[in-house]
Amino acid sequence: MNINKYKQAKNDLFRQYIPVWLTIIIGSLLSGIGFAVVRNWESQKISIEFKTLALDRVHQLEDTIKEEIIDVLLSLKSFYQSSQEVNREEFREFVSYFLYKMPSIQALEWVPYVPANEREKYELKAQKDGYSNFQFTQRNEVGKIIRARLKAEYFPVYFVEPYHGNEKALGFDLASNPNRLAAL
Repeated sequence: MNINKYKQAKNDLFRQYIPVWLTIIIGSLLSGIGFAVVRNWESQKISIEFKTLALDRVHQLEDTIKEEIIDVLLSLKSFYQSSQEVNREEFREFVSYFLYKMPSIQALEWVPYVPANEREKYELKAQKDGYSNFQFTQRNEVGKIIRARLKAEYFPVYFVEPYHGNEKALGFDLASNPNRLAAL
């Protein structure tokens, strides 16, 4: 009989604490779920705020860069309009300030319009300026730089500063690339 009383007392004790254990388990689960939901909301909120601030900063930088580049281009335009002829040394001296002031600019180039009947004159002049291998170039079908094919007009990179690091650009006919031609 004692065993039965002991089992009965144990069952009664267990039944007595069932609501407590259920409350603890359900409360813990709800707290965990609530924590996860709130953390997810906060994470999304922080992510959205960060993206918004980052986009604002990117737009500010883009606007600043555009303004600076437009200033450079307008200055170059005025420089060319105020001169009868600009030689390589004058171009180098003029753009050196902009290259120093704006290190984000990789290079500044002068790209003249050259009709086919003036191609040889331009190539010879550049060779006399010290670029003995100068010629109008383009990329072939596999991407190799070759002498530009004969055509009605060219837009070669005639001056480039800084020259070092941009050697391959000198003489390259921008009109040989459909995307660049559209930009011209």
